[in-house]
Amino acid sequence: MEEVSVWRKNMGNALAGIVMGLFTLNFLGLNYILSTVGILLMLTGFRALRHIGNAFRACYICAVLKAVFHVFFMVLAATIYYESFQKSIAFKVVSCSGVILTIVLLLCLRSGLRGAQESVGIEPHTGAITCMALVNLLFLTQLQIQGLLIVALVIVGIVLIVKNAFALVSQLDEAGY
Repeated sequence: MEEVSVWRKNMGNALAGIVMGLFTLNFLGLNYILSTVGILLMLTGFRALRHIGNAFRACYICAVLKAVFHVFFMVLAATIYYESFQKSIAFKVVSCSGVILTIVLLLCLRSGLRGAQESVGIEPHTGAITCMALVNLLFLTQLQIQGLLIVALVIVGIVLIVKNAFALVSQLDEAGY
């Protein structure tokens, strides 16, 4: 049985948490469950990696702020004020701030992975993380995605991005990082 390194386990947790935050399934309470598990995975993954460098420390700070946003929305969703808050401009500001925070987290992750690649002598290539940030930027601009073909292409794109990100973590693990 192959032993999993601390780097691979924690980066796997962090990436799995990010992926869980990308999808929202609005049935059976999965929109709350998946996002909560994703936040916890990100926190545990980046907490263990924060000592590696400033970029991973920034990722951890972003994950903590995302957790604060998440708890705020969970508590607010349990009150009678949620519907009126959703109609206010403050909701749009807080929602956009959450997406911007995700973009900052992904860019910090990109920076940390590039630094890790450089430290083990691998040519830096973090296109998958950059693409994740661009996908979040598309959500920030609130493009109207219509048609099953476009939705299917976006899902296939996200799957390929995530596959490449996990391959990058494996490559760093095999290089001894």
